[in-house]
Amino acid sequence: MTEPLFKNRFVRDEQYAHELYLNYYLKTPLFVVLYVLFGIQTLISFSVSITSGLFALLCAAIIVLSIRILHSVNVKNTIARDRERANGNELLNELFVYSDRVELFMLGNKETLYFSNIKRAFETKNHIYLQTKARMVYIFKKDSFTLGNSEDFVKFLRNNGIKIQK
Repeated sequence: MTEPLFKNRFVRDEQYAHELYLNYYLKTPLFVVLYVLFGIQTLISFSVSITSGLFALLCAAIIVLSIRILHSVNVKNTIARDRERANGNELLNELFVYSDRVELFMLGNKETLYFSNIKRAFETKNHIYLQTKARMVYIFKKDSFTLGNSEDFVKFLRNNGIKIQK
């Protein structure tokens, strides 16, 4: 058996869940378009009347607050679900990267992701995410590489034809 090129090991925590939901859901192109359209609609409402503009601004504030609350609930639920899966303990991710695949070990199970099945990859301040065609996400914490480092891993992915969004 060949030796892995990279190893990553970390405990899934609130930081990972926060960045995942923020970047995986709230910064998607669809949401960006919706934000822009809502901003334009608010400006148009102000051009019609101050009352319409203030109402649009109130609606915007309610929507932003709702998104923040939903985000917070999703983060808490994700951490609770992870702890439940790990029988009350922290959930440990161990990832091994080979020339053609990633192997994830979690809770005694092994999952394999071949690079040909990667649909999307994106990088945040603290993590690198690989999304499969089936919408599963493999997560690497940048400061948790025990073999290699995050910069070399990103270069490796790019050399394998995987585009990484920032």
